[in-house]
Amino acid sequence: MPLQSHCLRPAEARPEGTVKRVSSVLMTGQLGHFSLVELLQLLAGRERSGLLTVDHPKDEARLWLKDGDIVHAEFAGRTGRNAIYGLLADEQGSYRFTDDVT
Repeated sequence: MPLQSHCLRPAEARPEGTVKRVSSVLMTGQLGHFSLVELLQLLAGRERSGLLTVDHPKDEARLWLKDGDIVHAEFAGRTGRNAIYGLLADEQGSYRFTDDVT
């Protein structure tokens, strides 16, 4: 699936001098087809920024990336490295990556 470019509202619909980026879902899938490490390596290699959400049976996991680096993570009441380690220890669920989420 090719990566989608950023979408912009038509110029006549924007207030003068402003540009609005619209987030889009770039990738979805099921952990098992790719491991979480492989998925993160792909996003890092492409220097992607956005939100990786994993719908895990225990809880929703969220990993925020900036230029391919994880800048924050939340999973099962944990944050940061502990959230990432918890998710890596039990890779299950579907995922989606949404670009340009702030």
